[in-house]
Amino acid sequence: AKSPVPVRKIPPCIDVMYDHTMRRSDFNLPPESFLFFCAYDVMSTQARKNPQGAVEAFKRAFAGNDSSVGLVIKINNAQQNLSEIKNLRRALKGYSNCYIIEQTFDKTKMNSLLNLIDVFITLHRSEGFGLIPAEAMSLGKPVIMTRWSGNVDFMTADNSCGVDYKLVSITEQAGPYMPGNIWADPDLDHATFFMRRLFHDNNYYKQISAQAKITIQENYSPDTVGKLIKGRMRGIGLIR
Repeated sequence: AKSPVPVRKIPPCIDVMYDHTMRRSDFNLPPESFLFFCAYDVMSTQARKNPQGAVEAFKRAFAGNDSSVGLVIKINNAQQNLSEIKNLRRALKGYSNCYIIEQTFDKTKMNSLLNLIDVFITLHRSEGFGLIPAEAMSLGKPVIMTRWSGNVDFMTADNSCGVDYKLVSITEQAGPYMPGNIWADPDLDHATFFMRRLFHDNNYYKQISAQAKITIQENYSPDTVGKLIKGRMRGIGLIR
């Protein structure tokens, strides 16, 4: 609406390479538990990524001693803000079914971990594209995510679990996000509902899983995105 020149959207392509030989034991995770997974980088502003939201939704959904289910929190650059990690651990006190992974992995190992969990959850307050959720979907993992920001480009009611939210004003500076700016406040009870449903309703899980994989692999594959790029280059005369 604001640009003086035409805008054509070319999305990133999603092509997830992972090590098929890796198992949950390689990450010290329980082999049989139904695992929810959230991931963030301390350098990306914790208040925006909101891992505490995922923790709170999990605590509302399940008991801390329920070994049939678990929450995995993957943190990059944890040493850059030890107070944040300390607060996160305090919130998980008494929950033996929650697991924090602080190591930074290369992309293949990260993808291998993503392939081994059951559900990805991101209760972000704002998002760019939503690369990890899209990668999880390409692997057939249901995703619970705030229905706001760049991720709405690829999420629908059929391929993911969109969490309701209300737009709120930021009251304290969080990284580059200034007081008075607007972002989303996800509905934790709605997220809790989806966590319980995916855990208990296998048919719903399979439906979301199948449609998630189809959406990403058909619309965001290297072949599909490559054709969009080629078409645009042809349209502006860069190639014949």
